[in-house]
Amino acid sequence: MYVLSMETRVCKIYGGYPRMIILSMDLSLSSPAFAVLEVKPKELNVIHLSHIKTASKKSHGYRLFQIYNHLKEILEEYGDRISM
Repeated sequence: MYVLSMETRVCKIYGGYPRMIILSMDLSLSSPAFAVLEVKPKELNVIHLSHIKTASKKSHGYRLFQIYNHLKEILEEYGDRISM
């Protein structure tokens, strides 16, 4: 709901974008989740949804490297469409 109200505010300020693509992340170390969402006035569509599991017995550096690689793949596929 917050995202939709934020989109409404952005549309009013900047003259009415028809839609916005956003990247949402839950960056826990053990099971980070990622979503690419399309936000339109009164509509929210999930374009991509994923998560990964990192092994708790691995080093923090290795786990961060796994998260980085997963996020890199998402940005390579959807990065040009995500609103900055």
